[in-house]
Amino acid sequence: MKVNKRMLSEAVRRVRKVLQEQDEAPAVAGAEGAAEAEAPQEEPAAEQGGAIPWNLNIAQAPANLGELIFSGQDGPHVQMFADFYQSGAQAAAEAGEEFDALQFVKGKGLKTDPRGEKGDPSRAQFATELAQVAAKQFGDAATLQKRIGEVGAALPEAGMAKSEMPALEKGDVETVADYLDDSDETAIELTPKYTIKGKQFSSWEELKAALGGGKEEAAANRKDEAVLRRWMKLAKLHEDNPAMYPKPGELKKDTPLAKAYLSAGSKGIDGQKGDDKAAVNPNGTMAVSNMVPTQKNVQVAKSLMFALSGGVPKFGGYVFGGPEKYKILDGHHRWSGTYIANPGTQMTNVYQMTAPKGIDSPDFLKAVTALGNAIGRQQKKD
Repeated sequence: MKVNKRMLSEAVRRVRKVLQEQDEAPAVAGAEGAAEAEAPQEEPAAEQGGAIPWNLNIAQAPANLGELIFSGQDGPHVQMFADFYQSGAQAAAEAGEEFDALQFVKGKGLKTDPRGEKGDPSRAQFATELAQVAAKQFGDAATLQKRIGEVGAALPEAGMAKSEMPALEKGDVETVADYLDDSDETAIELTPKYTIKGKQFSSWEELKAALGGGKEEAAANRKDEAVLRRWMKLAKLHEDNPAMYPKPGELKKDTPLAKAYLSAGSKGIDGQKGDDKAAVNPNGTMAVSNMVPTQKNVQVAKSLMFALSGGVPKFGGYVFGGPEKYKILDGHHRWSGTYIANPGTQMTNVYQMTAPKGIDSPDFLKAVTALGNAIGRQQKKD
């Protein structure tokens, strides 16, 4: 029997990862033991008098960060912002672009770019301005610290990796809406099987083989997939429709496979209308508190810069879910900064996507990720 090497290799990789995680997990019993295993073994650097990494996950923000910011004194928080600005400047230089260190807080009172070592006049001036802006925005250190904590607590323990998430851009929303609507000649397949001109395919791999290979290859893939599914079930690897959608990064714009994927759900191809239609609202409005993060890592310095600017109420990013809570696909720092600035903010310009009934979140995200790849949007790096 021919073997679909890529599928089997991927399955083996998953098993090895599961076994490795089991080997690395500390053997601590009970709820208290679980909490102890998950808790960091060291206190945040700032509370030890050290620096605060600019890209530190906000869930690990020091408990005295609000006090540091409101102090008006030079300290590890100033170094954190200085490093954040330096990182932005370096990235801009590599891309051949100009960089404005204070772009996030224009007109809010932060006018000084902190430079040099502790004791440099620019750092002292920045610390003073920072405290003044924070006082106007948050009122007191306790309020700021509370909101930082709420954002950190909202992050999922097992969030999604950027390399597996859609990387859609602002100008894509109308195109995305078109491909998630099967009322015309273009639509992706959202149901658990492909039906092409009356012939059914139970997976993307099977369809791909039929499109690009001979009958023998397609038959081999069908057999291998059946074996793989049984093996995964025995191994208790519960993955939603493992081969239903193209893998992240597999599709390339304007290729035959991409074109086939972008039309597989249309009535002219699968013979049905309305079964592959997801609602897309390019002008959604919702409370920032009704938006749920899907990434487990949100940087503290970038979040605070957005917060100090008053937030970004004109969101301009994609979310999915509903009808009450929507999961964020992109714009996590716009969300976190806006929540910290004011948890009661009403976000506008939200690109809302709601999957059809019967399609769960993991499957819908796989479909939309492949859609993004097919129109030329590859995932971001983790």
